[in-house]
Amino acid sequence: MNKKITPILLFFAVFQMHAQISKAGVWLTNVEEALTLAKSQNKKVLLYFSGSDWCKPCKELKNEVFETTVFQQKATADYILVNIDFPRNRKPLTKEQIRYRESMAEQYNKMGSFPLVVILNSERQLLTSIDGYKSESAAYYVDNYLK
Repeated sequence: MNKKITPILLFFAVFQMHAQISKAGVWLTNVEEALTLAKSQNKKVLLYFSGSDWCKPCKELKNEVFETTVFQQKATADYILVNIDFPRNRKPLTKEQIRYRESMAEQYNKMGSFPLVVILNSERQLLTSIDGYKSESAAYYVDNYLK
């Protein structure tokens, strides 16, 4: 029995390293993984740049949009979600994680905007970007930005 549990625990440990579970479903932390899933599932990638422990608009966007049923329904149907987080407290992050997040910012968030939502197709082409959060409702956000 112990031999069966070890692979299962290992799977969940690896999965957890690459994803964050939230009320809005699974938020990956790796763009390449998301692009592979997007291609196989015929979806787009929603890339969310956040400052989870210091950015007030990021927290509001998460709470008022991303954690709502309206967003969840749209997101699970059409998007693979990725969160590239830049917390003020970087001590829990490895140097590799910091480098990866910085390289993603160099590619998709050159102005250093927070929050920034970038929509990519499965071929890595930029479809649109949403800079900031203006306290829109979840329904407004979905209807106007996630068409």
